[in-house]
Amino acid sequence: MPKLTRKDKYRQAMLRALAWEVRTYHETRALLEDMRQDVIEAGHVTDGTGRRAGGTTSDTTGQRAMRLLTSYQIAEMGRRVAAVERAIDEWTAKDAAVRLLFVKLRFWDNQLTTEGIALKIGVEERTVYRWRNEFLGLVASYLGWRL
Repeated sequence: MPKLTRKDKYRQAMLRALAWEVRTYHETRALLEDMRQDVIEAGHVTDGTGRRAGGTTSDTTGQRAMRLLTSYQIAEMGRRVAAVERAIDEWTAKDAAVRLLFVKLRFWDNQLTTEGIALKIGVEERTVYRWRNEFLGLVASYLGWRL
């Protein structure tokens, strides 16, 4: 087996990172919604009767820093979720049922091998690898990552 070049190692690492982004898409999306809701509710602290709760501290530097950090995390998570969603929309436009099934089987179900995926959707194994690279390439382009 030939020795991998630095460029090949970089590409493999990028593909693994992109695959992880797609695999964790649902969890990231749910966490993003929770974080957005937390930020919305943070400005509306009540005492249970609908009135603003008393005894809350003023807007200190620590609270500002936490909001900035949270807003950065929200923005980054939103960017990653949007990249996966855009890639799915564009990539499945050609043959929606088969390609969406491929994404589900390859990244989300995580139960079948490449051979199993190929048999299930009726394509060659090489097609499964090619589709994986094409799809992850789209996600990379929407994230602004170079493959």
